[in-house]
Amino acid sequence: MSITIDFFFNYGGNIESLLKDLENWVGCYFLPYENNPDDLYCRFLGMELSFSEHELENDRDLDFENFKYEIGIRTPIPDADFRTQQLLTMASLTYAMYRRLQISGILVFDLQSLLARYEIHGEKLFDTISKKVVEYPEHLSNLFKVIPKDALNASWESPTIEYLENLGRQVENS
Repeated sequence: MSITIDFFFNYGGNIESLLKDLENWVGCYFLPYENNPDDLYCRFLGMELSFSEHELENDRDLDFENFKYEIGIRTPIPDADFRTQQLLTMASLTYAMYRRLQISGILVFDLQSLLARYEIHGEKLFDTISKKVVEYPEHLSNLFKVIPKDALNASWESPTIEYLENLGRQVENS
C-alpha cells in the first residue's frame, strides 16, 4: 500500500533530452525499474521518484490522455512520515519544470484527485483549481487544502489494513 502524487505533462522535445534535464535539476539518475527501460526510477529524499510515458485513460476531471509523460513520488506505509514532504517535493518539482522548460500539466493525488491544473498565462504559472497565480508559500497552502483528509499519514490506509488483517492477511507496516 502506498500513496502517489504525480504530475502529468507534455514536452515538445525528445524524451532523452527531457530525462537529461530532469536528472540534472533533481540531482539523481533514473534507472530502469525491474529492468523495464520504459519505467524509470530512483530514490529521492527517502521517497520513490519515477518517470515514464503513461497509458492511463481519462477519469472524470482527470484528463490523463491529454498528457504524454508522468513523473511522480510514491511513499509506502513504512515511509508515511515523508508524505508531507512528498507533496512539497512534487509542488517544487512542477514549479521547477515550469521555470526551466515552460512545462505545465496536472498534479494528481493517488490517481484519484486533481490537486492543481497548471496553465501558463503570459509570464506566470496559473492554477485553475485555486484560480490563482502560483506564488509561494500561498500555493502550498492551497494544495494542502484540497488534498483528501488524513491523506498525508498512514491513517488514510487504516480501513484497508484492518480489512486485510480481519481476512487473516499479514500487512507489513515497517
